[in-house]
Amino acid sequence: MFSVANGIAYDGLMVLGRKPALAFATTLGDSRWIDVPAEGAEGHFIPAQAEVAGRLVLGAQRDGNDCSIYVISPFRKVAYNMRTLLEQDGLEPQWIKQSVGTVHTFQGKEADLVILLLGGDPARPGAMDWAAEKPNLLNVALTRAKNRVYVVGDRRHWMRRRYFDVLADALPVAAAAPGGALLHL
Repeated sequence: MFSVANGIAYDGLMVLGRKPALAFATTLGDSRWIDVPAEGAEGHFIPAQAEVAGRLVLGAQRDGNDCSIYVISPFRKVAYNMRTLLEQDGLEPQWIKQSVGTVHTFQGKEADLVILLLGGDPARPGAMDWAAEKPNLLNVALTRAKNRVYVVGDRRHWMRRRYFDVLADALPVAAAAPGGALLHL
């Protein structure tokens, strides 16, 4: 997270001021990009990507390490539909309201784990281009994470965009099987 933000927004001049938290552990593994094709788009909301993000949230909560989690998206519709999905999964509405939203919702806040739910309809690429226009959006999303970041999105489409190319190069890739099951590296 640090090196990507440093590369896209600070020309490598940022200095890491603290050591990573060694006590943080999750059965979800290290930060990575979970590649879920952008199929069946409903606007910029991709149901299969949201299902994977939901499984990550539930998995992190099962870990029992009481970690804080944010689910962040560049797009309002994606955040709204993700909140709805998590409500259907029975998660606490107050937690959902505080923990799921757009990048702008979380400026100045941090969580142990950030799930960056990209969405984005490849048939309407203008919004994806907008999200990649400046490094700010990606920088804010990544720097909310204190320990881990999981990017959920169609890597093939996002890695073609400025700043997201750096992110794609920096993170190992995992794929999601049909139905949202996670395939490990």
